[in-house]
Amino acid sequence: MVPGAFLGNDVVFIANVDEAAGKVNIGVSRKAGQSGISGSGGVARVKFTSTLATPAGTQINFSFSNVAANEPSGAVITPALKNATVTLNLNGVIVWPGDTNNDRLVNQADILPLGLHFNKTGPARQNASLGWAGQPATPWSPLAATYANANGDTVVNQADVLPIGLNFGKTHSAQSSSPERNETPLNWRQTNAATIRTTITGNTNPGQDFTIDVVVSEVTDLFGVSFELQYAPTALVDPQKAESGSFMGNDPIFFSNIDKALGKISIANTRKAGQGGVTGAGVVARIEMRVSAQAVRGQAITLTLQNVTANDPNAQPIQLAVVPNQIVVVSVASSRQESLPEKFALHANTPNPFWSGATSRFAGNPSTAIHYDLPQASEVRVVIFDMLGKHVRTLVQQQQVAGRYSVVWDGRDENGQILASGVFIYQLRAGNPSSRSGQGFVQHRKMLLVR
Repeated sequence: MVPGAFLGNDVVFIANVDEAAGKVNIGVSRKAGQSGISGSGGVARVKFTSTLATPAGTQINFSFSNVAANEPSGAVITPALKNATVTLNLNGVIVWPGDTNNDRLVNQADILPLGLHFNKTGPARQNASLGWAGQPATPWSPLAATYANANGDTVVNQADVLPIGLNFGKTHSAQSSSPERNETPLNWRQTNAATIRTTITGNTNPGQDFTIDVVVSEVTDLFGVSFELQYAPTALVDPQKAESGSFMGNDPIFFSNIDKALGKISIANTRKAGQGGVTGAGVVARIEMRVSAQAVRGQAITLTLQNVTANDPNAQPIQLAVVPNQIVVVSVASSRQESLPEKFALHANTPNPFWSGATSRFAGNPSTAIHYDLPQASEVRVVIFDMLGKHVRTLVQQQQVAGRYSVVWDGRDENGQILASGVFIYQLRAGNPSSRSGQGFVQHRKMLLVR
């Protein structure tokens, strides 16, 4: 019991509790010389705690008695009394449809509890709806599955994604009424080198598509991951679609929300209960983007990963460090005023040598651009090999129209691993080299990677 703010910070306050009589006795007064207060506000605050044995739906009656009030002169004030009857969901919880992790915000992170509690069952919520309102629910076991049951039926499954989509971005301020809710932050799982980053495949010419792979590396027992990809300026690119990466397996729960006005793509990808986590490195999400046809040479598109959340199969958080050097994609295609190339050509990469690795003292050049020309529409492959001829990375594999192109390589292999220093070969194949028409083209060049 504490005094309310209405009478000020320097008051005389007396309170005692008579539990046998079900009564709380309170007296609160300002001090001589302070004058009175006009308006409305709280004069006292009393906190009640129910027992765990209290049945859900119990009605609690609150009423006033022996009320006395006065002005600074001593004149009596007679307030109107307003009693109340409150029905409390004392042994239950309040579920807001879509807020499956009960953090008061519906976003991509709410997909992760669905995977953790997939196929868990429990009692349905009475009068459940998908509308944005707190709804009393009988606790499931474990308690967290109660919130994961976003639509209020008897099972956690794919249908619980729908309330997340319907209420995406909404917030509420209600505290959980569950006595079991643990407000103590969990410790991060110490994974040290585990990272998440973006890599680019394809080209960034005006009107052309490129692919953003969101890659995790050196992670242990990853079960679910969510994040936002911010891109800017929004006028230069148009997101086409987002899909699950192969690292999370063939049967994940995948969710994406593309907000073109804010230049933000929200993604969550999680495995399902009983599947276990995954370890190592790989692509957790793939996003196709299209460069604006109005983009011109030299304009930059910045990609930033933010609000990253990840967990293991036991719902313990995993800390994924975002690779600090965010990828910047520069459009280097020819403008409409420039003539088309007269012949196929593979040009020297820039810079060469280049440096890779977030901890490198040369981190200012974390990638290199490979430039090539197409005099005609062709099926194009740009591939990286090591000096022994072993395949390292495919950067481009698609049909492209005539033009001047550039593709960025960040010094990583197909699994997202940073490669050791050395000489690498990059190869351009355009058209069909075995064709009798002679229109096929193959050319190799060398480049130096330094860590």
